[in-house]
Formats: sequence, C-alpha cells, structure tokens
Amino acid sequence: MRTTRAAARHAGRWLRAMVGPWRSLLGVSAAFALAWAGLVAMPHAPAAERWDRLASLAATGPVRQIVAATGERSPVVYVLVGRWGIFISPDGGRNWLAPDRYLPRDRMGAMTAGPLALAPREPQFLLLAFDAAQAHGQPNLFKSVDGGQHWVPRRGLGSRVVEALAVAPDGVAYAAGANRHYRSVDGGDTWFEEGSRPTAARVLALASDGDVLYAGTQGDGLWVTADHGASWRSALAGHSVLALAAPGQGRAYAASDHGLYSSGDGGVSWREIGEPAMAGAVSALAVAPGPPDRLFVAVAGGLYSSPDGGATWQSLGRTFLRGSVTALAVDPSDPRRLFVGTSQGLWRCTLLQGPAGQVDHGNG
Repeated sequence: MRTTRAAARHAGRWLRAMVGPWRSLLGVSAAFALAWAGLVAMPHAPAAERWDRLASLAATGPVRQIVAATGERSPVVYVLVGRWGIFISPDGGRNWLAPDRYLPRDRMGAMTAGPLALAPREPQFLLLAFDAAQAHGQPNLFKSVDGGQHWVPRRGLGSRVVEALAVAPDGVAYAAGANRHYRSVDGGDTWFEEGSRPTAARVLALASDGDVLYAGTQGDGLWVTADHGASWRSALAGHSVLALAAPGQGRAYAASDHGLYSSGDGGVSWREIGEPAMAGAVSALAVAPGPPDRLFVAVAGGLYSSPDGGATWQSLGRTFLRGSVTALAVDPSDPRRLFVGTSQGLWRCTLLQGPAGQVDHGNG
C-alpha cells in the first residue's frame, strides 16, 4: 500500500513537471490565436480601399523610410526599419531579404542606416548613408548598382555626416551634411561642394527635379536653388520641413510641421493646401506623378489622399493603423497602391476607386 501511494505521488510530480511547459506553450498558442482573431475582427476598411499587412517583414520596429522602384514583375521595395537596417522585397512585399552582411553594424549587431536615395530612372542604383560612429572609420556612404544585393563604400564624402540624400531624374546625386551641400555627377563616386549653404540648420529632406534643388530644414524652413547653390531662395520661414517631393515641370510639395504646401513655379511661391482636418504637422508625404499629381499625406489625424494635386481630398482607413504613420511610398507601377510605414510595422493600401468613380478590384 505504501509502495502504491509512493508511486502515485511520484507519478503526480512527473505529471505536474510535464504539464508545466505544455501549459506555457498552450498559453503562447492562445495568445497568438487571440492576436489573429483580433486582426480578423478589426473593422473593415471603406469599400474604396483594401489594406494588407506585410507581416512577412522579419523585423519589428518603426519603419523610418520606404523607397519603391519598378521591378520586372512586381515593385521592388526598400525599407529602413528601426535599428535593423535595410530590408529588400523583390516582389512587392511578399518576401524580404536581409541586409548585406558587409554593411556597417555596431558591436551588438544593430544597423542604424539612412537616409536612402534611389535613382528615379535607374532603379538598380541606390545610395545609403550610415551613422559616422557606426562606420568604424569606413566611409559613411555606400552605393549599390544591383538593387541593393551588394554594397560598396564610396569615399568621396569621407567620414562626413550625411543628413539627407537625393538623386534627380538626370542621375545627379545630392547630399547635405556637415554644414555643406554636395553634388555628384558620377553616381556618388566623387562629390563637389554645391556652392554655399544658406543656413546652419540641420537638413531633414532633399529633392530635385533636375532643374531645382529643394532643401528642407529643421526650424529654418525651405531653401531653394536653381543655379547649383550660387544663390538661394528662402520659403516657409520658421517651419521645419519634414519631407519633400519634386515631380517636375516646376511642381513641388513640402510637408512641414504646420501643414502641406505646394509650388507650381519651381519654388518661387508657395501656398498651403489640404483640409482643416489635415492641419498640423505632416509626418510623411508621397506623390505619384501626374499631372494632376496623386498625393498621399500622413498627419496626426490620419492618412489622406488627393487624386488631383490637392484640389480634393479623401480620408483613408485609419482604423487599420495601430501606430503613427512614419513613412510613405507609392508603387511606381500602380499609382493607386501605397506602402505605409508605421511605428508598428508595414502596410500596403490599394485604392479600389478608379478615376471615373468606378470600382477597380485590382489584381492584389
């Protein structure tokens, strides 16, 4: 009898030891099931748009920049994520490639990359800057000519801090940093100082249509030059300009901490556009070239789209965005498809409403 009781106690201890890990595993499974159920039960987007979460991106953290390029069958998407660095999707967000292992990392393996610039007419050509301390004595600027598969350091800027990058449609590259502006006509191999820099304020954004260079600053507005920096024109004084777009033919857009502005004369004059609900800081801006330009704008109140250069606006499905919008990029193969980066991941939004008001169900 004693032997039987001892055996029962032993069996009970063994069973409790075995159930413990399974109980934890069941708890994790239940958590994932609830999370999935929450996603399924999320409010549906308006009928005029479809939202897809690109959960296959194998890194978590805030999306800091998105660049989309034309691919053979699908758009190629480049995303800078937190301290994970750059990730590349060759198929529009279905699958993701990890960063090149030769790019600079800190001692913990993290990668603080950015800004990133893509050549509009050469989608395989990219420039990527790094934090000076992380470069460990290497140049801060890297170049890829194969769509980000391989990167090589470029020594033309030495170890100077790179605040902003842009590549114009004519292939000329621009960089701002260390209280200077620079220009490269050979794909970022060599750089020349672009005249004088009109302000000591940090440059947050650069854009060029090949004729005019726009430089958005922190607290000192927007500076514009059409003669390679020999002279500069000031606009939006006192504002911080967070993002810029220059589609061409004198059209330009500036996202600031006090609203969205547009110019139709190469930056000579500017006017505020948008609706009252869009007042405040514009955190991200993307433009699908027109004309008329299709605009996408992120503000604290949500995400907005304009099919006609800012004349009319519609609100997009903000209920899907659990974090603030941090970056936007338009699919170059379909101006109705938008990549939306947030503080909690990456989404793809497809507008289903065609230009004539007919619903276009698209191909996903």
